[in-house]
Amino acid sequence: MAAAIVIAPVLIAGAAAFVILKTDVGNSGSESVSELPGDSLTLRADPNGAPKYETGYVVSVKAGTLDVNFINDSFIRHDVVFEDMGDVIGRSKVIAGSSDRLSVELEPGNYEFYCSIADHADVGMSVFLIAND
Repeated sequence: MAAAIVIAPVLIAGAAAFVILKTDVGNSGSESVSELPGDSLTLRADPNGAPKYETGYVVSVKAGTLDVNFINDSFIRHDVVFEDMGDVIGRSKVIAGSSDRLSVELEPGNYEFYCSIADHADVGMSVFLIAND
């Protein structure tokens, strides 16, 4: 099984950074990039309240309108904020034990989504989003 290193530029709380991801590539099929078909994303916060989404740290989607179903079954409050180079392009309600829907328009390029509550993004509730043609 081979290992690959992916260096992904991201914005975290408005500051530029690079995320270095190690991914196993081979027969296991295990990769750090989640490629999602279609134009929708079901995004779940960790059901135990940990500051993370259940998507992995890099998500690849099709450019265009992305319909997001954000689900947070835990009692810990979370939200999801979509950014394009520091500009907010979409934001859910802050929720706990419920769900919210939103749509964002994505041109081909790189984006970030994260939880804006307290330090959640800084401790791992931040995802690099790639929108492809």
